[in-house]
Amino acid sequence: MKKAALKKYFDKKLGIFTSGPHNQISVLGQTWMIKSGVIKGETAQKAIRIALANENTVMPALRTPHTI
Repeated sequence: MKKAALKKYFDKKLGIFTSGPHNQISVLGQTWMIKSGVIKGETAQKAIRIALANENTVMPALRTPHTI
């Protein structure tokens, strides 16, 4: 599974995971790949930093049913 995730979703040029037809970048997508052990250490840190710095990154919703 880890090899498949790296092959299909990891963009080596960008250093992050992308998905979908438009290569969407998601902070949660990076987080799940880190939590599942697909990437670790410096590669994981870099992926989070890049995702947070990208203006097109999908960020987690800050509003939940509990905060409305």
